[in-house]
Amino acid sequence: MAILFKANGTQEIVNPKDGNTFTLEELQGYVNGYIEKVSIRNKLHSADYWWWVNEEGRINGSALNNLVSLISGDTIMGDCLLVSQEETE
Repeated sequence: MAILFKANGTQEIVNPKDGNTFTLEELQGYVNGYIEKVSIRNKLHSADYWWWVNEEGRINGSALNNLVSLISGDTIMGDCLLVSQEETE
């Protein structure tokens, strides 16, 4: 299970198609383009989580993702996916 943080401020729970891990194509589909992995540490759990963002979000004019920018402390453009390390290839 992952959380898709959309630039419009909404969130959506999403799951890998195979039920276990997201493929590259799935990750790219959720962020609408080439992906970049941004590491975060969840202080409530021992597992590592990753933000998957569109690496060209600033270049292609994606909307500012206010919530993810606030959480990450960086300017993040477009939709972002929060995924546990175990759910990625």
